[in-house]
Amino acid sequence: MGVITTCQKINDSDWKRPDLGPIQRGILADDIGCMVGGLLGGMKVYPVAAWLARQTPGLRIVAQLPDAPQPLGIGFNKNSPLLVAKVNGVLSEIK
Repeated sequence: MGVITTCQKINDSDWKRPDLGPIQRGILADDIGCMVGGLLGGMKVYPVAAWLARQTPGLRIVAQLPDAPQPLGIGFNKNSPLLVAKVNGVLSEIK
């Protein structure tokens, strides 16, 4: 809703308040896009990863990619020191 309202403000110099019709259609379009993506096997990664990490004690988010339009999370078993070391090494290289 906020993104659509911001676009309305940018595109209308006389903007006073949100126009609910386009907002409703925009939310519907986003929902349909998410459903189609899910049916095709895709998903918005970070929200799903964050939820999964909260639900699974052995998983955690170790980093987010800064300035990315869709920051990604990584979840894995924290009791695997070799995996933790490898992931930390890669993360330090990409920073």
